[in-house]
Amino acid sequence: MKGNTKIWIGMVLLFLSGIAVGFFGSGMIIRKHVREFVERGPAHMNARVVHHALRGMDLTDDQRIEVDRIIEETMPEMNRLSSEFGDSLETVATRQFDSIKALFDEEQVKVLEERMEKIREMMKKRRSGRRGHGPGRGIRHKDHRSSG
Repeated sequence: MKGNTKIWIGMVLLFLSGIAVGFFGSGMIIRKHVREFVERGPAHMNARVVHHALRGMDLTDDQRIEVDRIIEETMPEMNRLSSEFGDSLETVATRQFDSIKALFDEEQVKVLEERMEKIREMMKKRRSGRRGHGPGRGIRHKDHRSSG
């Protein structure tokens, strides 16, 4: 009986330590992202969304360099607009993606648009799930399929 008790105590301790590591680890990650957002502004989050959408695409080095250049070029304006004119940010984001899509071939544009649609839906679900935030909070994206 003592052997089984030790095993159960060990399993419970292992389970509890897993919960603690998960809880504190996720808290650290969330704090890191919040700190980046506060320090670098909303445009940094937009850059993360762009890079997430491009992940796994077969981009040339020149395309990657140009995408980064476009992101860096638009970051100051996006930060300024997000604090002054939330809705105007959508216009800059649309122009940014239109400029990025101009670098890509037809298949790359198709993949990017599909991914951005998934991201928009995910963001829409997150926004609609938040109570206490007024309408118009966050970034609303226009449909990019008509341009290309």
